[in-house]
Amino acid sequence: MNMTELKEPNPFFASFFGNFELKRDNVSLNELDLRSRQATKLLAILIYHYRDPYPSAKLIDMLWPGTAENPTHALSNLIYRLRKSLAKVWPGEKLIVLRNGCYQWNPDIPIITDVRELDSCVESLNEGKNAPEDITRIEQLLRNIKGKFLADFSDDIDVLSVQTYYHNLFLKSFTKLIQYYESEHLYSAMELLCQSAIHVDPLEEQFHCGMLQALIGSNRFLAAEDYYHEIISQMKSYMGDMHTERIEEIYQRMQKRIHFRETDIDRIMGDMKEEEQAKHAYVCEYGFFQKMFTIQLRLKKRDNIPVSIVLLSLYVNGGELTREMSDPVMGKLEEILLSSLRQGDIISKYSPSQYITMLGGCSREQTEVIMQRICAEFYRKNRNNKFILQYSARQLSDPMLLPAPACS
Repeated sequence: MNMTELKEPNPFFASFFGNFELKRDNVSLNELDLRSRQATKLLAILIYHYRDPYPSAKLIDMLWPGTAENPTHALSNLIYRLRKSLAKVWPGEKLIVLRNGCYQWNPDIPIITDVRELDSCVESLNEGKNAPEDITRIEQLLRNIKGKFLADFSDDIDVLSVQTYYHNLFLKSFTKLIQYYESEHLYSAMELLCQSAIHVDPLEEQFHCGMLQALIGSNRFLAAEDYYHEIISQMKSYMGDMHTERIEEIYQRMQKRIHFRETDIDRIMGDMKEEEQAKHAYVCEYGFFQKMFTIQLRLKKRDNIPVSIVLLSLYVNGGELTREMSDPVMGKLEEILLSSLRQGDIISKYSPSQYITMLGGCSREQTEVIMQRICAEFYRKNRNNKFILQYSARQLSDPMLLPAPACS
């Protein structure tokens, strides 16, 4: 339903993307206010199907699939509690009605939903309408989407299929808007849209492709370079050796675009220098670390400078290390590595709970001293003894890894 079709100047608005919320003017109601997951789901179902009465049998199947005793009474009781909660926020409004044996949102009370707005916007885009008002409307809608459809109910099988449908619809409208921005060279608007989309789904490759295109289109090549390495590292950290062909393709196109013919070697060298001289070790994504490892192997055949490779692994005492537990601790560990290692050393995140480092010019004995110092600093900053840090070290000339001592 379009806002312009409503005669009522003060309609309700229901937000399904992210956490469910019903509001009018500055007054709102959500699951925290209702204090009931079932009441929230019931209200969401009734509003989602506000155009049509929803049979009680279907409501019972969705709310208590094969588990409720006396389900008709359970539904009546839940409806009563929901009406009571709504009346506290909007007294005098009869929002839930019973007609022909079906509960429904009162059809006499106008309501706008973000899901129906998205349906309407995509319909306009499919008709090839690129009128300024249509573009503005879809822009505002996509930027205001805060998460997946009923994100708090992602474990609900009834919600999952609808969630998938709207995620695909979001991708479709996102792609069309990105194409419009690129044709009009509106790269700032493209960047804002991608930032909002990435907040909804940080692991959707299509959103990161759009961000790279926006940075490249606005000639911010250094920012695009940094973003590329950051996102490749992030995706590897979360999803392992996933394929990112589209991101790689955009990045390679950028490389070809900026590497034009240049005859001034001083200018080339100036471009390659960092804007500000780094005062600590270099942090990179694992693909770049592998290339540096290969280079060091080749150099080792020519000179005899020792190089150590160290793998640091985080464990938890007496339990399983979850992502929620490891992320903040790994952040602290990276800070310790940056403050403890030298300017020419290289650090990369190998997995969600591991760092790998390359220490140039370090003998086995020197590596041991450095690692013990890092371990001591780690335990000083994590005094609860919940986490264990272990490392294994190898010289490039060694035939096998050294034993992995527990840092203590």
